[in-house]
Amino acid sequence: MTRHAGGLPSTGQLTRAASDTLNLDHPPLPSEDPMTASPYAPAYVWHHDVRVGGVVYPLRHRLDDAYNGELSDRVFGFTPEQSAEMAAVHELGHALVWLDRGVHVRYVDLKKRVRLGNPVDGNAVCGPVANDRMLGWALGVAAGERAVDRWLREEGLWTPSRAAWAEVSAKHDRDAILASSIDPKPCFGSGMADYGDLHQLADDALVRVWERVRASVPVLITRQSIGGNELGAMNGIVNASSGRYRKTA
Repeated sequence: MTRHAGGLPSTGQLTRAASDTLNLDHPPLPSEDPMTASPYAPAYVWHHDVRVGGVVYPLRHRLDDAYNGELSDRVFGFTPEQSAEMAAVHELGHALVWLDRGVHVRYVDLKKRVRLGNPVDGNAVCGPVANDRMLGWALGVAAGERAVDRWLREEGLWTPSRAAWAEVSAKHDRDAILASSIDPKPCFGSGMADYGDLHQLADDALVRVWERVRASVPVLITRQSIGGNELGAMNGIVNASSGRYRKTA
């Protein structure tokens, strides 16, 4: 099975890198496919001044210098209720985009954590992915962090640092994308495709299912776990057929 521990899963040890912002402000031509746009026309600004586990972690939104060291939902001022809702939004962002794109979903769940900084964790688990569904799989993976970003804006909670925290909290998801066979491999300001392009495509995918994500949040918070077939039935989407599962995270 392909397992993505999304949500806002754990605290992250962050340090500041020596480099500053890499300015990339030339959008791809409108006629170009955003996932194969010219490497000479990067479209996004990535901040390269934060390290996670000693490795530079590019961020689209700048994390204020006041946030350093061990971080958690609580550090960013979220209540336990808001933390639970963010985790649900993140996991349902994965699962409902997968369902909509024909990727089999096994289940989505939430788990209470002992650590009080992040009281809720979650998982969205999908089945094996055929080559012709790899883009849909990748959009679902990226949709977790993008769903949280949209939720923050709609709830009036968005700040650049909170948006950056949503990005940091999606480290497992980004690692899965970068370790996958998707081609071209998204980069952060260089290469044939940019991770920001994947964000944009995920945003577009979320538009199709957003009301379903919002409607399913209280159900997931109450029940803690929903099977893929039931989640699809709840939202009028047929869950794609399953096969053998492999665990990748």
